[in-house]
Amino acid sequence: DLAGNQSFSALDNFGRVTGQKWTNAAATTTFDEYTYGYSTSGNRNYRKNNQSTAKSELYAYDNLDRVTDLQRGTLASGNASITAPAVREEQFTLDKLGNWTGYLTKTTATTDLDQTRSHTLANELTTIGTNNGGLLIWD
Repeated sequence: DLAGNQSFSALDNFGRVTGQKWTNAAATTTFDEYTYGYSTSGNRNYRKNNQSTAKSELYAYDNLDRVTDLQRGTLASGNASITAPAVREEQFTLDKLGNWTGYLTKTTATTDLDQTRSHTLANELTTIGTNNGGLLIWD
């Protein structure tokens, strides 16, 4: 709680975390350190891993502010993209109600998993199909 004129440099003007630093009790060793950036609508755009830059993350959203893409790797200058190729990527295709109609994962630009999903009118998941290497498998 920030009362009065107190300030905390790891929070922005909207109270969102802009940085975290994890140290030992003596604060002599840093275990993890992150920097966060946000869009004007309040969505987290990136999480920069200052200890292991290749484990930074970049997020993309649809027009309803739902996460549609996560990329892990080294952030490029300006923190708006990942240097190609991303080490890991997850993509979500969402219907109007937020059901996952598609889910795709990649490791270093190679597709690991490509799923299609079907739902009932009550939003119940009914089928999951995977398309890996051109072979469609229904689970």
